[in-house]
Amino acid sequence: MKSYTVIHERRVCCSFIKLMAVVCLCSRVTDCKVTKEEEPEIRIRKIEWGSTAAIECSGNTELTFQFKRADSNITMNIAECESKVQSCNLLDKKYKEYYTVAHTGSGGIMFVIRLNEDTYGTYTCVATYKSSISASVDVLKAIKEEEPEIRIRKIEWGSTAAIECSGNTELTFQFKRADSNITMNIAECESKVQSCNLLDNKKYTEYYTVAHTGSGGIIFVIRLNEDTYGTYSCVATFNSSISASVDVLKEIKEEQPEIRIRKMEFGSTAAIECIGNTDITFQFKSDYFTTTINIAECGSKVQLCSLIDEKYAKYYSVSHTGSGGILSIHSLNEDTYGTYTCVAKYYSNMSASTQIYPPRSVVSPGLKGAVTTFRTFNDVTNNYTNVRYAYAFVILLCIGVALVLAKFCTCKLPRFLPGTDAGKI
Repeated sequence: MKSYTVIHERRVCCSFIKLMAVVCLCSRVTDCKVTKEEEPEIRIRKIEWGSTAAIECSGNTELTFQFKRADSNITMNIAECESKVQSCNLLDKKYKEYYTVAHTGSGGIMFVIRLNEDTYGTYTCVATYKSSISASVDVLKAIKEEEPEIRIRKIEWGSTAAIECSGNTELTFQFKRADSNITMNIAECESKVQSCNLLDNKKYTEYYTVAHTGSGGIIFVIRLNEDTYGTYSCVATFNSSISASVDVLKEIKEEQPEIRIRKMEFGSTAAIECIGNTDITFQFKSDYFTTTINIAECGSKVQLCSLIDEKYAKYYSVSHTGSGGILSIHSLNEDTYGTYTCVAKYYSNMSASTQIYPPRSVVSPGLKGAVTTFRTFNDVTNNYTNVRYAYAFVILLCIGVALVLAKFCTCKLPRFLPGTDAGKI
């Protein structure tokens, strides 16, 4: 029992000595430091230039470069970097075709030799012995969104037509009737699947068919009529601000205006009738003035005629005949004698004219109170010429009568011989 107690005392004494040694060593707090394991920190940086790129990882630990393709969910370990020996290595020879790797002193940098479908994706730097600490960056193909461009072309032949739309986007065919303000969506074309479809088969099949051309769509107008004449538009389906339009309208052949004029005189009044397939203007020019004045107008569509100025109502009235207009002259006098012209309102080179003058007569100046009036120089000349013709005719008539009498009325005259009695026959 005595020996056991001695051994126990010795053990207690050793423990006490060790404790005192620790107390002595750590008598000052500043001399005793508790070392805590530092949490790894990782930073990543992407550098791109042209068709290559680089992924730089910085961290106070061993690093692993990982990669996941843009079109895949599989993550691959590409390279590892050791901080103690400051070296980086690819984990498989197959990666040499795409990558090179080097240590930077504070981490590693992996160069992407060429950017393509095999190297586009997500790159991650992971703490080798603590995968929960990581940093990632995407290296993806730069997608430039092209502004949709739409072109439209109209093809017409006979009673049918086609509207062709070309564009690098989804297209919608729209239509607005010529006599309406309502725009309707007729068909749609999808560029990815290269197909076109009418949006309402029951409604539009009667008028249209549609097909894809490879670069857009074409819609065929089965027959041109009042239901299909109008404005056709190609619109980018997802960007309605981009569009192109074309009109498919009924061809209107413009007839050349034709003007005919007819004069009717009765007593002291007269009428001028104009016939034409257009709007007509009645014009008048007096011999006393050089100015031509517009008297009245007739509209072919509304079939109405009216005087241009109320002041002409004293002399004229006008009405529509269905095929033109008729201008009635209330009284023929110095104010209404002259030249009347019917002119196509919008085609001044299309016209027809007629003249209204008083009856021409020559009165013998020997009669009391008789006055001879000549309207124009032409009238004077014409009357003088007519008088000369009359005198010439009378002279010729007298000569002719004398010749006839000379032939049929000859008589024998008596002879008187010398020495005979002239009183005896």
